[in-house]
Amino acid sequence: MKWEDHRRTTTYVCKLFNFDKETTRRISEASILPDKEPDYIIVRRKKRTYRKRVSHHSEEGLETGLKYLKIARKEFVRKGNFETPLGRALHYFQDYVVGTEKKLWIFSFRSWDKHDQIERSLPEKIDWKPAREGLESKIYPHQILGVIRERGKGDTTPEEVLNLAVYATALAVKMVVDPYVEGVEENYQKHLKIMLLISLLSFLSGLIALGLNLGGVLAGLFLILVSYVLNLPFRRARFDYKWWKP
Repeated sequence: MKWEDHRRTTTYVCKLFNFDKETTRRISEASILPDKEPDYIIVRRKKRTYRKRVSHHSEEGLETGLKYLKIARKEFVRKGNFETPLGRALHYFQDYVVGTEKKLWIFSFRSWDKHDQIERSLPEKIDWKPAREGLESKIYPHQILGVIRERGKGDTTPEEVLNLAVYATALAVKMVVDPYVEGVEENYQKHLKIMLLISLLSFLSGLIALGLNLGGVLAGLFLILVSYVLNLPFRRARFDYKWWKP
């Protein structure tokens, strides 16, 4: 999206959350920072390691947006500077929904001409309905990226793109200032008890298999790690709890 569209989309949504003018301005200005001060990731290959600029219209950009949203939530709870990381997160979510794929028969390919055409044609007027939908959503923090992915990219009309950007923006701001946390603590405590039991059994399995020695201890610890990685319900419950109480 163009800078002016990032700013106006962000400003429109922030007003729905009753931020004061200075807070809204700071978030709006921060929403163009990823273009002015790009983010980079480290890419490791067999022959070399290098820095790569984060692609704004990809999964990579979406994941980067979530990282900034986590920081914004922590800062908001601590009454710190949440405006800058929130603005940066919104930039990535807004860019993600702009369709860049063009189809030719059964083939799909990235078309920056299509991308530029959509961005040049975004409507002047913002529809309040997708903003209200995001504001009233009952979506847990671990679900936000899945919801944005499910909505997809705007591949048909500029109006669709703007509506998706407004919805994603409202959803993200809500996650920072008023996340949906009904039952989060109870769910986390339940899965924590299960995880502790699984960890104990995993550790004992390692000791039984290799004996009461260094090898058995290391095997037990490795099995605990594996059980944690495979326990998706626990990791989701923990994510939501840590989001609520960072």
